[in-house]
Amino acid sequence: RTLTGHSDSVLVLAYSPDGYVLASGSLDKTVIIWDAKNRSYDKIRTLTGHSNSVLALAYSPDGCVLASGSEDNTVIIWDAKNRCYDKIRILSGHSDRVSALAHSPDGCVLASVSLDKTVI
Repeated sequence: RTLTGHSDSVLVLAYSPDGYVLASGSLDKTVIIWDAKNRSYDKIRTLTGHSNSVLALAYSPDGCVLASGSEDNTVIIWDAKNRCYDKIRILSGHSDRVSALAHSPDGCVLASVSLDKTVI
């Protein structure tokens, strides 16, 4: 099945740890949440909040948090518990685009990498 919904190129994908949700990030500045349970891939929600392209996505190991990193130099933390995907927090600190994200195995730490040559 071909998933459509973004208005520009898709740059990044992340599955939730349980495999029931797929998140896609795009040049259109959005993250789309897709229902991967039973492989239906229906669109659940479109997340907005970044002012530039979404370049990185990472779910926490327990699947309760989704982080998105952007060319706008920020990371947005989304509440993925119960698939509500409300915005929890916007993290700043990088002076260039956020290119990668990773949660520690215990989910207590989120690391972000930027073209500003830093890891936060």
